Amino acid sequence: MNSGVSRCLLASIVTGAVALVGCGSVHRSGGPAAVDAGTAGAAGIAGIAGTAGAAGTAGTAGAAGEAGADTDESLPLSFTGGVVSNIELDVQGIVFAEADSHTAESMTSNLTVPIEASVVDACIKGTAAKVDKFSDICKIMMFTSPATDCFGEYWGADIAIYLNQPSDTDAGAGGEPLPFDASTLKGFSFEITGGAVPARSALRFQVEAEGRLFCSSGSVKIDPGTNRVLFEQLPEDCFRYPHDPATPTAETVKSELLKISWHVVTNDNAAVPFDFCVSNVRALLR
Repeated sequence: MNSGVSRCLLASIVTGAVALVGCGSVHRSGGPAAVDAGTAGAAGIAGIAGTAGAAGTAGTAGAAGEAGADTDESLPLSFTGGVVSNIELDVQGIVFAEADSHTAESMTSNLTVPIEASVVDACIKGTAAKVDKFSDICKIMMFTSPATDCFGEYWGADIAIYLNQPSDTDAGAGGEPLPFDASTLKGFSFEITGGAVPARSALRFQVEAEGRLFCSSGSVKIDPGTNRVLFEQLPEDCFRYPHDPATPTAETVKSELLKISWHVVTNDNAAVPFDFCVSNVRALLR
């Protein structure tokens, strides 16, 4: 059994209206993403109208989740109108939801325009489609661009944040995502809540650099409640080399991160229902 991993081709689709914006990474779930969503200052769900909602200020609780974690020095990534920021760290980017075209049919989100200033979390709800190897799409290998295989066609869904995305004042939208230097950080903490948080095997935390993806597997699992994830716990392509100690970790690319995300992972046995929120995202200082 294989599973999906995401990178990005960002498309903004709000209540059926489509607008392409710049994107600095690619989806990989065995292949690229089929459908994504997001707008600067606000984010949209790919191909569907999500639940009206928005972003407010991220919570200020200290990092916790394991013994000693509450002693971490950390800074919050604040949500305001769909934009995530921290002046001290020079973080600025959009928070958005994305999904493959099959999963997008059932997915809703609180990241759909118009975004109000009262929501302090990012939420998605739906069912990640089963990787259907016997579908006509997979049989004749006519994948939804830019997917290149069956797992790219059915890669799942995620909530994502760009860390360094200048404002595009002309378009009123987010500009091209740029690398973010996280050298002063050791990882992130965040809270996961919801009525259907995917099982550990079906929910990953990921960080991406240009053309490279690092994800949680083995040494760290994502559970409901507060989670604390260090760069050294995120091996490259964790779905390929989950137990190889020689695999590079996100420590090797943290000076050039593009985005962080929470990925609902697909499989070829069953669909994966999900209904969860991410909140209180904090950058852990070294």
